[in-house]
Amino acid sequence: MKRIAIPFTLLIALLGASLAFADVSVFKTSFSTRSEYSSITRLSGPTSICKRSWRNKKAVGVETKGGDVDCALATPVQGDAKLPDHTIKAVAVVTKKTDKKNRKDTYVGLAVRVDDRGGYEMRIFPKSRRYQLLKSGEVLQEDREKSIGALDEKNRLQLSVLKNTVTAKVNGKAVAEFKDKNAKQVKGKKTAITYGVRKKSKKALSFSYFDKLKVQVPVP
Repeated sequence: MKRIAIPFTLLIALLGASLAFADVSVFKTSFSTRSEYSSITRLSGPTSICKRSWRNKKAVGVETKGGDVDCALATPVQGDAKLPDHTIKAVAVVTKKTDKKNRKDTYVGLAVRVDDRGGYEMRIFPKSRRYQLLKSGEVLQEDREKSIGALDEKNRLQLSVLKNTVTAKVNGKAVAEFKDKNAKQVKGKKTAITYGVRKKSKKALSFSYFDKLKVQVPVP
């Protein structure tokens, strides 16, 4: 087999080009210790309805009682710049313990450039295999997607923001992208996991959990 020699300068250029599109992880956890679990803190949502627990000492369990309600838990990662670029990834599951009347309207999701007033967010509704991309609570894009796993199935979620472009992926498939001409309207700097139920109820329960959480920043 003939070997092809690549000049050293070209090799360095190629490596540099590949790194320019790479991300580096600045936070990664599978919640195997209490300190890792405790690093995820309340961001928004009423404490009387938005509950969480250390599920089997290896995941963040979340629960809602009643609704409609939106809840968010912040990661330890937040940006220094006015418009920080982040990618957040997690495995999320809505379980069959969720009351039947809530199943279709229960969601799990991720958020970037977020604070208690809003940010960019992706949500999936596993029972109906729907997704939404939102900006501070306003739905920008939504549709059904077959790649979304059903109740009790693991869904690999990913949400990225780079300059003014927001991209959402589910189980490796890009499902939504939005170029925001008014990106400066979003002033949050945090990253978060989100959950809730979009149906009015007094007592109906919803149960979900998050695992394998990772936050990344682009390599300059």
